[in-house]
Amino acid sequence: WKASPLRRVAVTGALLESDDDDGSIDLLRQELEAQGFSVYIVPSAIELLNDGACAVDLVSAKSVAESALVAAAVAAMRLQLQLEESFAGIAAAAHKPTALLMSRPTLPEIVSQLPAGLQQQVCKTAGLGHVGHKSLFGRYDAVAH
Repeated sequence: WKASPLRRVAVTGALLESDDDDGSIDLLRQELEAQGFSVYIVPSAIELLNDGACAVDLVSAKSVAESALVAAAVAAMRLQLQLEESFAGIAAAAHKPTALLMSRPTLPEIVSQLPAGLQQQVCKTAGLGHVGHKSLFGRYDAVAH
């Protein structure tokens, strides 16, 4: 695992669903640091947008116009891609083994929250081509669940 200087880890599901979300990701960070990795935690685009009062609620999409839902999902995915690539660029410049922990929701989780009929449209519009939410996990080296 250390052969590559950069590893991307999607942190999903139960690992972050405990009462102490930050504590769970901190344990993963501590373990990776003990193995000699620098660790960067990539924030969630959805959380950043929500913190800026631009509520992106893909789960209750039934009450939102389809065009608004697509616009919000595309914006969130593009922002998430940019965050991940920006952190990767910073990590690469350090020339040390680095693990990027992607906070949830990750790209695949954003797509999976959309109605099935919109998933391909959103991926294509966001610049990801024709992919499904499961194949998006392929951009990560590991998934911590």
